[in-house]
Amino acid sequence: MAVLMLNDCYISLAAVDYSPYAKSVTFSFSAEMLEDTAMGDTTHSKKPGLQNWTLDAEFYSDFSDGGIDEILQALMGTEVAIILRPVESVVIGDANPEYRMTGLLVSWDPIGGGVGEMSMAKAHFVPGSTGVVTRAVA
Repeated sequence: MAVLMLNDCYISLAAVDYSPYAKSVTFSFSAEMLEDTAMGDTTHSKKPGLQNWTLDAEFYSDFSDGGIDEILQALMGTEVAIILRPVESVVIGDANPEYRMTGLLVSWDPIGGGVGEMSMAKAHFVPGSTGVVTRAVA
């Protein structure tokens, strides 16, 4: 079993690499579970419904001209092309898949942190108009 220390993740927003700003990223898949329990059943029964995904990213704050603060502010409420890979410096493959999607930035916390901590900006993306995630291994 191969394990991975996540220290070189690639995150691209609108075809620009924002990996140098990123501290953490969480990409989650889910499916709605639709109840199809009928009369006479003795346990609940479910079928998978529509799939969903979310992307949460935490960036080091940069308030300079062209910094992450300016970029995320401009992306707020808009759809953006997103590309994620576990390892930026390794070629796309079975052990380093690339995920491509169109996301909508629905929330953004431009300033966060405590006394003596690095200032962080958190961004939350949800599916855009297509919602489709493409997973490439070549």
